[in-house]
Amino acid sequence: MQFNPQAIRRHYFANSPVMPHFLTALSSTFPIGEQFFVHSVRNVRDQVTDAQLQAQITAFIGQEAMHSKAHTEFNQAWRREDYNLDRF
Repeated sequence: MQFNPQAIRRHYFANSPVMPHFLTALSSTFPIGEQFFVHSVRNVRDQVTDAQLQAQITAFIGQEAMHSKAHTEFNQAWRREDYNLDRF
């Protein structure tokens, strides 16, 4: 997936000044939450014996890694603006 966070407009959701700020504040918390989910699954992964569930765990970890990377890049793009994201 091609993702260019620097190309996102300031009011990227419905041309609203409110919703983008709300969504960006949420995005600032996602990488930490996604890391928590991955660590939680990894902590019990060795107890799973079902091959299909193991495959799903692997897919989940990969998916969360991609999500975390996208949110981190998005958040970093906002830090370069006059946007004090870290206060959220």
